[in-house]
Amino acid sequence: MLKKISTLLVLAMLAVLVGAPISANAIDAPPGSGGVSAFEDVENLAQGGIVSTDTGISGLAELFNRIQNVLGWVFAFALIIGVAMLIVGGIMYMIAGGNEDRAGAGIKMVIFAVVGIVIAGLAWSIVAIVNSIVFAPA
Repeated sequence: MLKKISTLLVLAMLAVLVGAPISANAIDAPPGSGGVSAFEDVENLAQGGIVSTDTGISGLAELFNRIQNVLGWVFAFALIIGVAMLIVGGIMYMIAGGNEDRAGAGIKMVIFAVVGIVIAGLAWSIVAIVNSIVFAPA
């Protein structure tokens, strides 16, 4: 039963992770940014025009920004999974009923979830710190 619940949680989180960038891509580009929104691409394509394909990285600063954005998504996903595993581990510990093996498995799951959240947060933080130090506005 617990395995089914955790599988459903993981599948739901994967659906959100895949769906969020798709819905974010549909948002109009901010005025003055020079970007082309997904809506404008569809309009251009419908009128026989050319769809914008400018996704190149123009410099090292933009590369670090993109890495930081990707790690932001990874951190958000890891945080969601980590909190879910904290809850599942806590429930496993509470319903162990004196069984040392099941209680130990619950404690291990809680510890691994916390370690995973910390590692994901550190990865994002390191890139953000390097990005702010190296590419600080003069």
